[in-house]
Amino acid sequence: MKLLVVGSSHGGRAAITAALAQDATIEIDLIEAGPVTTVYPTQVKVHANTRAIQLLATQHQLLISHAGQKQRLSYDKLILAPGAQATIPAVLSTTSQNVLPMRTRAQINHLKAAATDATIHHVIVIGGGYIGVGAADLFSQHGKQVTVIEHGPQLLGSYLDNDFSMPIQQALQQQGVTVHVNELVTGLTGAPDVTGVTTNQTTLSADLVVVATGTTPNTDWLQDILDCLPNGLIKTDAYLQTSATDVFAVGDAIAVTYLPQHQSRSIALASNAQRQGELAALNLQTPVLPYTGVVGTSQWQAGHLQFGVTGLTDTAAQRANISHTSVTLTQDQRQSPNPAIPTKHVQLRLTYDPQSKQLLGAQVLADGNIDELINLLALALQAQQTLADLSVADFYMSPGKNDLPHLINAAAMTTYRQEK
Repeated sequence: MKLLVVGSSHGGRAAITAALAQDATIEIDLIEAGPVTTVYPTQVKVHANTRAIQLLATQHQLLISHAGQKQRLSYDKLILAPGAQATIPAVLSTTSQNVLPMRTRAQINHLKAAATDATIHHVIVIGGGYIGVGAADLFSQHGKQVTVIEHGPQLLGSYLDNDFSMPIQQALQQQGVTVHVNELVTGLTGAPDVTGVTTNQTTLSADLVVVATGTTPNTDWLQDILDCLPNGLIKTDAYLQTSATDVFAVGDAIAVTYLPQHQSRSIALASNAQRQGELAALNLQTPVLPYTGVVGTSQWQAGHLQFGVTGLTDTAAQRANISHTSVTLTQDQRQSPNPAIPTKHVQLRLTYDPQSKQLLGAQVLADGNIDELINLLALALQAQQTLADLSVADFYMSPGKNDLPHLINAAAMTTYRQEK
């Protein structure tokens, strides 16, 4: 079988690895618009710095372009993982080398290199989502003077409730980051190299401007061939097959079912792309395992704080006119039997349906590791568990190592005590 894979990021790499594991004789051509640093087995032919420019679906062919030369590749199966690019507002459009959009692996590598560049002192980050917050955290830890500009009323407003995002903002400010909220960037200053930005309130100087204002799927070349949403996201069925026979799609360029609202939308996370790549490879010959949707689980770090979310926040539920209520609980948890190791302070919010008490979402904020906690909550949410289920969930207890009751048990049980 001849398989073409377009895109070498998380979804594309996972698809290639899974396809090779299933069929050692498969022939794979990888088409990647940028450089490829991963070393693949000999049956994978890599076309680096090569763009896919036209899908000839009825002919089972893909037109590609490299260094001005065009070529047609035939396929039995095709997996599209074209990803997404940073959305650049018109007022920030420039060819200046010191304006850095944030999305691709190459751009992230550029960002990491800039953090250690001794010639860069003042950095402006436009956008207060998790990419912008992560960039601000990185640069501030390397001693740069950082300003974050967010048009909304809070950082991470699309991800966390205000009382969960404010400690993160404060942690950044303690590292020396200046935060501007409710402020709109109106343009850039300086030419040919940008020297700063203008906003609806002030003018700020910068050696580097990082743009983290959202993403746009790389699907312009597919719009007339495949069924897509108006925003460019590719529609797929439950087995990740597109409207074209033998053509699958994965990653940031596809619409996925967001289970808490049963809506098709973009959930651009590496974890989703990796799972989709594996499933697409599994379903190439015969539909085996459906992709049932996601709850939008993610976890990040800023300063000394870790924060995570799965499903709906109170703010998101309110915006969507979804009936909800919530319970919030804090706990100081032991991290080790060694008393010399300090406890970690954990704040947990469960958002749930007030009638059925079905879990709708959860947020976690802590000054220690939260991986296990946010993953447990994601599993409970995807399993449509209720607070009654969570109240009696059977979590382990190790004397001297962890505490009883488990924080999830305690938070869920609190709702019933409050109603007595």
